[in-house]
Amino acid sequence: MVKLKFMIFLCMCFSIACGRPEFGNASSDDGLLSGSPKNGGTNNGLPGGNNDSTHFNNGTSLDPDQVSPSLEVEEFDFYSHLSTTESNFVFSPQSVSMIMSALYFLASDSTKDELSPFAPQFQNIEPTKNQFASLWIDESLNIDPQLIDQLLGIDMEVRQLSFGSTDVRTRINNLVREETQGFLSELFPPLSYLNGDFLIASASFFNTPFESGFDENLTYTNSFFGETIKDRQFMVQTGFYPLIDNEDIQAIAIAMEDNKTLLLMMPSTGLEGIQSQISYAFMVRLLDEMKQEEIEIHVPKLDFVSTFGLSKTSIIDFENADFSRLRDNAQPGAIIHQIRFILNEEGVRSDGIPNGDPELRFREMRFNRPFLFSVLDRSTQTIHFLGRIEN
Repeated sequence: MVKLKFMIFLCMCFSIACGRPEFGNASSDDGLLSGSPKNGGTNNGLPGGNNDSTHFNNGTSLDPDQVSPSLEVEEFDFYSHLSTTESNFVFSPQSVSMIMSALYFLASDSTKDELSPFAPQFQNIEPTKNQFASLWIDESLNIDPQLIDQLLGIDMEVRQLSFGSTDVRTRINNLVREETQGFLSELFPPLSYLNGDFLIASASFFNTPFESGFDENLTYTNSFFGETIKDRQFMVQTGFYPLIDNEDIQAIAIAMEDNKTLLLMMPSTGLEGIQSQISYAFMVRLLDEMKQEEIEIHVPKLDFVSTFGLSKTSIIDFENADFSRLRDNAQPGAIIHQIRFILNEEGVRSDGIPNGDPELRFREMRFNRPFLFSVLDRSTQTIHFLGRIEN
């Protein structure tokens, strides 16, 4: 479905925009227009502490039929399209929402009609923590000031650059490195040729600690049984978690800082079945079915980068797309989304969850084969990240 496809790949976009000086005084060297936003005990997994069932929002079960507009079930029809790109990948639905809105504002005629179902529901979305999004527009273009205001209204930074300059790639990469605190440093690799009239990009990183950290002394190396068998480091912790463990699926919810929950989902017979039905409503139902149990969990450490390109895909007809709010026949140079996802032993409480009597044996849940994962916000009832680990 075009709607879904466009949504998730846009999650992958990093916006690059430049405007002419008359739209404001640019900052010293990054082309930022004035007025642009500058971002400066018991593990329930979910609040409420209910030991009989899992609740997602301050003790109140979520209604799968009342999900956030930006996370409708249809959105994840596009997941299957993304999942063909890499064995391990992660994307941010909120970044997708922001980029889709930006493209909607740039579009005209049939392209605007194609994007119009998305734009109203994606405005005024709370930006993801540790996210940087920017639109660069070639400095030769005369831009409608109203367009600048609309982009600023969705928290999209607007910058100007001369795409004919030899240092464009270096300047953009340096800005991304600065804005992401060094977690991302190469949005565009060496020999990248940047042309067109505008560039869009969104870059973000995830390194939120667990509410109760894992003991680094217990981390060990063992096999992960994916497409190939590879050694991975696994973190170990024993405690009470909301979980499901049956013949169809093993799933667990782990509480993280900033009111986030890490949801791990490992089907018994491979990922094909669950990937066809993954959605926000599906995950809410999964959480509502969970029960608190004491268990020893084995979770792989993660640190990887996913980079997605949109303008080279067939999500919409970019070759013939109409972005004439910039100028006639305006063409995107690139639309990129990049995420670095980090999962390690770090926790807010250094003591972690007691690991129990070493003489006792607890039932185990080992995430040592392909699984899906999601980071959900318990306060806003939204998905910050959704991804897959196959290797």
